[in-house]
Amino acid sequence: MRMMLAMILQFLLVHAAPTGFADQHFSELLDKNPKGLVYVWTPHMEESAKEVAALAQAQLGYPVTVLVDPQAEPRVLAEVAQKYKLPAEYLRPALARQLYDGERQFPVTVFYLHRKVRLRIPGLQGPELKETAQLLLR
Repeated sequence: MRMMLAMILQFLLVHAAPTGFADQHFSELLDKNPKGLVYVWTPHMEESAKEVAALAQAQLGYPVTVLVDPQAEPRVLAEVAQKYKLPAEYLRPALARQLYDGERQFPVTVFYLHRKVRLRIPGLQGPELKETAQLLLR
């Protein structure tokens, strides 16, 4: 039964996946919100997935956009999404070039303020993520 459910989720992720979050979407986000953060996670790292689940519950006081590694393996993504009961909007592939500074490392947190990217920090999670956001986005 569990295997069947995983296969169905994988099929849905591959065939009914939301469109990627491209440069145009990022520009629209910056125009709509003068400050906030984008968290790009990967289902291939357990800590990254746990952070996404925590962000889903957090009330941070500014917009948080959660996106997924565009290279994520659909089967793994489906399993992690099911395990942590992640909302569909957290499964949108991060395609916008401005989210990356050359090398793609995950997770990566992108802070924006006054409609401009201010800082990209790979590997930031947990209390450090929230503390850094409070300092940068006040």
